[in-house]
Amino acid sequence: MWRGEYPHAPEKAVPPDPTTAQFSPHSQSNKLTGGQLSAQSGLITHGVHSGTTDTSQDVERLPKLAISRIPDELLVEIFDFYRQHNVHSYQWWFKFIHVCKRWRAVMFASSSRLDLCFVLKPKMGGHMKTIMSRHFPPLPIQIKYDREYPALKSKDMSRVLAALKRPDRIRGIAFTGDSDNFRKLFKATKCPFPALESLELCVDHATLTIPVTFLRGSVSHLRTLSLHHFSLQSISRFLSSIPTLTYLSLVFYDDIGLPSSMLRLFSNLQSMPCLCHLHLEITSRITNEAQPTKPEEKIPLSKLTSFRYHGHSAFLNTFMAEFAAPSLREVDIQLGDNALPPIPYIPQFIDDIGEHYHAVRLSLDRYFVQLSLFGHSEYAGHHSPRFILRSKRFPESMMQMSGAFYSKIVTTELSIIFLDNVYADEDFVPWRRFFLQFPSLKGLRMYGTNNLRIATAFHQDHEGLNLAFLPALEEIELCMGSIFPCPENQCASELAAFEPFVSARQQVGLPVKIVANWRQPNGDLRSNMQ
Repeated sequence: MWRGEYPHAPEKAVPPDPTTAQFSPHSQSNKLTGGQLSAQSGLITHGVHSGTTDTSQDVERLPKLAISRIPDELLVEIFDFYRQHNVHSYQWWFKFIHVCKRWRAVMFASSSRLDLCFVLKPKMGGHMKTIMSRHFPPLPIQIKYDREYPALKSKDMSRVLAALKRPDRIRGIAFTGDSDNFRKLFKATKCPFPALESLELCVDHATLTIPVTFLRGSVSHLRTLSLHHFSLQSISRFLSSIPTLTYLSLVFYDDIGLPSSMLRLFSNLQSMPCLCHLHLEITSRITNEAQPTKPEEKIPLSKLTSFRYHGHSAFLNTFMAEFAAPSLREVDIQLGDNALPPIPYIPQFIDDIGEHYHAVRLSLDRYFVQLSLFGHSEYAGHHSPRFILRSKRFPESMMQMSGAFYSKIVTTELSIIFLDNVYADEDFVPWRRFFLQFPSLKGLRMYGTNNLRIATAFHQDHEGLNLAFLPALEEIELCMGSIFPCPENQCASELAAFEPFVSARQQVGLPVKIVANWRQPNGDLRSNMQ
């Protein structure tokens, strides 16, 4: 039986004779049904497996099939199955071409179907001879020298420049470097790159200008663009030549004046009818915080489904005053203001979105408050629509944030999470006013909160039960000790604190169930608050 070499195989491959290479229909390492095809651990299998475990004797009795007798289409299916199960392996197929001429011929003949390309990245310099060889098809090249890897060495830069001499083959460029490296890169990219689909550039410790000669000519296939630490003026000029983008990520560190300097960028966005994902990060100082004037008619970004913004509220207000995005499904806004930010255009921006939000999660830590809205239960899965708004903690910031969503909140589920116990007992949250914003609330879940204080807010009606306060509430869940240790007697006292409210609701025929458990918050909340 031949064991071909795979990128992650533990044994070194021995190139077989294509006429004698043998394959087993079964493998101890694969349990497949219904004719599934797999190529794992160096064994190529055609599965008719029953699901039971094979013994070594069973394997020995199985018939063997010479590679020369396997149809090309079947080999392609085997490769395609393996590719789908190794999506994070950039060159899962690369070593095959050095193992068997038959494999090599089949792969190259179906390179488009299998989406084969050469990936050039650090610690893979030995592949340069294969990439540039005239004995192999001119497959697309992905240059991947991004932020995942340490600083570029001179030999790394030499490989990048050598690959750029094949502009018609470059499919993607992900490049992070200093000013000197970028000067070399820009010098090598003064011509058209007609096959370029993805471009990610990040400057280390500086702000650079994109030269007018960069990618001179057609970039009609470019769909994904990420530019970090380049001047806004040069970015706007470059964007004007690529209206076909579907994904755009921009990060600015230099000073930006509002609103005039942003109008060029808005004009670029307006000319991108296919834009689906927009990520903007403005960590620099805003030199002009004048509030924008409301335009007579908003500019629609009709295909935008994902919007992320991190930075000062001044630009966000300008953006929301200019644009409408009715198809948004995911929004992540993190405000960096050092004072309670005015956000007058957020309510209207949210109203333009077709979604309503049925679950709300309020998360608070020592410095930040975050409001997360979900189209369904927050435990229904990460594919549900969501809207996240996060800012530094200020008096009334939570009320202002939740008020911005008021028209869209038809909440039936609310989770409140304190991530720092030292702040759980302060008067930061006006609980009574906060809960009044959720008249349709049915389920309330609380983690790490001061439940005695909240119970007091529930029972502040001195002249009898106020039926307008959470009229639809059916259950209160106290998640005891899910973040901080909680003594058993404290659990009992906190449950008892809600007894007056529960009894009053029971008397008017609106029963409320209250339970305590040790449920953990959903997901890594602290990492989400970073």
